[in-house]
Amino acid sequence: MRKRVNLLKIVVILATLGFFIMGAVFTMIVVLGNPDIMWKNSVYLTLVMVYLIDILALSTGITLYKLLNLINHGQLVSEDSLTKMKRISTNLLFITIFSIGILPMFYNFAQESDAPGVMGLGFLMFGIALTVYSISWVLEGLLRSNLDQRKEDSND
Repeated sequence: MRKRVNLLKIVVILATLGFFIMGAVFTMIVVLGNPDIMWKNSVYLTLVMVYLIDILALSTGITLYKLLNLINHGQLVSEDSLTKMKRISTNLLFITIFSIGILPMFYNFAQESDAPGVMGLGFLMFGIALTVYSISWVLEGLLRSNLDQRKEDSND
């Protein structure tokens, strides 16, 4: 089990770095790209959303790493792990909401380049964020019910 958790820690670190790379690449595309694009409000909205998502991804990655440390120490079903899971779910909810703010940029790019698949890519990013949030929400509920069951069993 320790090997799997350690492998998952590496995946968490790489995924968190991936968010920052995505933000840096997007910033470079905007800064080095077409200077006329800087005057569009959707670019500013998208940059703000990307940076907010990066901050939330860092917070989520750190919290998930701490949760994995609890799992390594056999403390998965505890109040501390439930608190961390709630924080992860909340961060993922905000990432999902902020990913909606990126959609206008995809729309403008699709209009300028006449590429219909670009808008689909934006919706795909939102769908992935929504799916990951939904999974974390279910896991939080499972952890909460397991913790409540454990409390009931200790009271009997």
